[in-house]
This record gives sequence, C-alpha cells and structure tokens, in this order.
Amino acid sequence: MKNHNKYECIIILSEKMSEEEINKIDNDLKNIFKNCGADNIILDKKEKKKFAYPIKKLEYGYYLFYKFESPSDTVEKIKENIKHNENILRSYFINYGRD
Repeated sequence: MKNHNKYECIIILSEKMSEEEINKIDNDLKNIFKNCGADNIILDKKEKKKFAYPIKKLEYGYYLFYKFESPSDTVEKIKENIKHNENILRSYFINYGRD
C-alpha cells in the first residue's frame, strides 16, 4: 500500500431511516469505497446527533464515521458514486496523512 493516504469520512444520513436501512447503506458504502480503491475500511462510530441547524427540514441525523486508506484520486470517485443517494444528507472527507 505504497503512497496511500489515510482518510476519515463522515456520512450524515436522514433521521427517518430504520436500523436495517442504515446497515444496508453501511454495506453499500463499504462496497463503494472498496470498488473505488480504498483499503482497510472501518466503520469507526455510528450515532444519532442533533444538527446545529436544520438540514432538509430535519433536526437530527445519523452520523457514520469511517476510516480508510487509499490513493489520492479515490475520494473524488467515492463522492461521484454517492452524490445521487437521497438518504445521504452530507459527506465530509478529511485527509490526515500518508501511510
């Protein structure tokens, strides 16, 4: 895994989703990450939190915190793959160094 960056990713989902739907999205996201070139994908934490301000008229959302390693072009591929999913309200990617 030479020249791979380490990333943290936060995916915010609608509060209206069931636990089953959240687990399905988690599996789908892990597959997308892997298919785009990410390795060592870990769902670090999952929690429901109140937003600082409403997003699409919602007060709460489910936050999924991921960690993974990948080449630098992977994040753009992941963003492209998830942007049409209506259950994903926001996504944030943070690069925190190289392997």
